[in-house]
Amino acid sequence: MTTRTTMSGATAEKSCCGPTCCTPEAEVAKAPSQEHLVLQVRERYSKIAEGEVSGCCGTNPVGCAGGESAASLGIGYSKSDLARVPEEANLGLGCGAPLGFLAPKAGETVLDLGSGPGLDVFLASPLVGSGGKVIGVDMTPAMLEKARRNAAKMVATNVEFREGRLEALPVEDNTVDAVTSNCVVNLVPDKGQVFTATLAGRAPAGALRDGWDLARELHRRGSWATPPPSSSPSAR
Repeated sequence: MTTRTTMSGATAEKSCCGPTCCTPEAEVAKAPSQEHLVLQVRERYSKIAEGEVSGCCGTNPVGCAGGESAASLGIGYSKSDLARVPEEANLGLGCGAPLGFLAPKAGETVLDLGSGPGLDVFLASPLVGSGGKVIGVDMTPAMLEKARRNAAKMVATNVEFREGRLEALPVEDNTVDAVTSNCVVNLVPDKGQVFTATLAGRAPAGALRDGWDLARELHRRGSWATPPPSSSPSAR
């Protein structure tokens, strides 16, 4: 089985000679633990899902005058994309529109890492058709609840939303044909484990569409033979 992977916004961990080489020891000692960072991310995205804060710009008002739709159009989604999904599926999150590069095919199983309210899952659903499946994984219960409500509105029968961490995916090995993520891996403290979990038990990826940061990491680890392009088409 061939597995393709796209990850918009995945960033490699900063290399460093040791735990205190980049910041003073006192600052390192005060730094939050990885699990604390995970809790902060979950709390933030719970508030976004519940409408307490905006997802399109955080605390920066620049670029939010048009709301979530304007934010999504600005990063590559089309008006027809947004018209095909419930309004609640678009919270102005992400940093690109990766599905055009992933190009899901009929009958495939697609995995969306950090699926949020389900935007990319719902856009992939008609592409894989009734013989395929799209699985969204998210660690935030409020996001999963919103995504499942959206799925019910769409009567999307080939989508499923599962609760889980990207470092330990709730997906059996050798069951996924294509993997996408939209500016979520950068929120995970242990990015290396995300790469490990994504690849565990699966055949080496056969094609890349938008996974430049992931591809660089795989190439560095020796898991990917060809270094990726220097830039993403979505940024051009």
